[in-house]
Amino acid sequence: MVGIPNRGAGFYLSADIDGVDGSGFSVPTSAALSITGSLGLVARIAPDSWSSGLQQGIISKSSTDDNQRSYRWGLLTDGTPVLRWSTGGANTGTATATAAHSFTPGQAAWVGVTCDTVSGNVKFWNGGTGVTPTWVQHGTTVAAAFPGSFASTSPLLLGAGFVLSGVAMREVLNGILYSAAVYNGVGANTSPVQGTKVFEVNGVFGPGNTFTSATAHTVTKLGGVGNYQVDFGRNITSCTAVATIGPSGAGSAAGEVYVADRSGNVEAVFVDTNDSAGAAANLPFRLIVVC
Repeated sequence: MVGIPNRGAGFYLSADIDGVDGSGFSVPTSAALSITGSLGLVARIAPDSWSSGLQQGIISKSSTDDNQRSYRWGLLTDGTPVLRWSTGGANTGTATATAAHSFTPGQAAWVGVTCDTVSGNVKFWNGGTGVTPTWVQHGTTVAAAFPGSFASTSPLLLGAGFVLSGVAMREVLNGILYSAAVYNGVGANTSPVQGTKVFEVNGVFGPGNTFTSATAHTVTKLGGVGNYQVDFGRNITSCTAVATIGPSGAGSAAGEVYVADRSGNVEAVFVDTNDSAGAAANLPFRLIVVC
């Protein structure tokens, strides 16, 4: 079963990622995301455990086995934030925060990191647990001699630490990812949001971007309104697909949903959502395929 919460022009991003290898969100690489100088990364997350005993990725642009590493930000096993980078795609540098986060399990909080090529310093940030952040520096400044990062071909990963051969995500966040942003530059570097914002997902996951589950199911927001592709990674032409309007968690939604075989892809179905008047609309839906 695939449940896809949705709002606006794409997937509603308050998605509960299961912490299993292969899950996470990916965004195609672009020149804007291939930042080689100073950068800032920001996210609002709610891990099931901030100190899970496993490393958990937050925002990364790193493909390891083909030496396409740029930057990689996440949590160590005890909840301490860490940033890794590469200047050539294969080599890595590391900056580790001087303290672990102390949020309670499942608590949503804003976190950030800035990397300054002028000073070489890396700063980690805590934005608190409110709906909007109030930024304070987390721990002390790390004198990491940050030189910038490699312009890799890796996709941008949300809720994962790195990808193998551009496909299988690893160091997956076990919890909810609410929003994420990438900034080119750090400005005065007195908060993580003073550079030029080049990417943001805040409640909407847009056309062309993909959510992948650990069982190899992928959901892609297609162009237009209310159009989706759900790929199950196996031939489903002899199976029956049924969908209903409604979010993956509590709540309800009115509207209509249609499911059809995906033209040209025997492993996928096409999903079309509409409001109660029959007009195309981006709506949350649940889908089950029985074989």
